[in-house]
Amino acid sequence: MLAAFYGMRRSEVLGLRWKSIDFRNKKITISHTVSRLKFNGQTQMIAKNKTKNKYSFRTFLLIP
Repeated sequence: MLAAFYGMRRSEVLGLRWKSIDFRNKKITISHTVSRLKFNGQTQMIAKNKTKNKYSFRTFLLIP
């Protein structure tokens, strides 16, 4: 639902943390991503404390 409504990438949705959601000000901040990488036939999860580019770091208003 988040990906469809906000147009978020899969890595952004997977990277959401509770601290990314500000219920008091009703905002979600995208600042962390989780991606899947295949290396030597094994799949690994890569977590990053940054987004794809500087324009990907953004804040959305929460839907009711």
